[in-house]
Amino acid sequence: MDLIKVLVGSTLYVLTWVVLRKYRQQFNLINQLIQENPQTTFVCISPFPAVASTHNLLRRLGGLILKHRFDATPNLRWVDSHDILRRDYAFLPDGIHLNKEGHKALADDLYAVCRPTQSLIPG
Repeated sequence: MDLIKVLVGSTLYVLTWVVLRKYRQQFNLINQLIQENPQTTFVCISPFPAVASTHNLLRRLGGLILKHRFDATPNLRWVDSHDILRRDYAFLPDGIHLNKEGHKALADDLYAVCRPTQSLIPG
């Protein structure tokens, strides 16, 4: 029964967050920026994982909604922070915030996603 409460509560929380006018406007502005700059590659990172199951579920749902909103955008790369950081106390010593090792793991993965495919320096 507790799992059902968490799922229903999490779903309502995320849906409320998505449908609020303020957030719709932000999504629209981000989408407009991406559409107006097709030569620019944008990177979107999912909300970071948390060790606590309830927090992690909320963050995972929020990330799935973000991914779904931008899924068909060719100049946007999606980075799932859950794949990089896991729910690991080695990266999240207080269960929520990244430590130095967590920031390094994230930076290494972002570098791999963002690194240019060709040299920017001629010759």
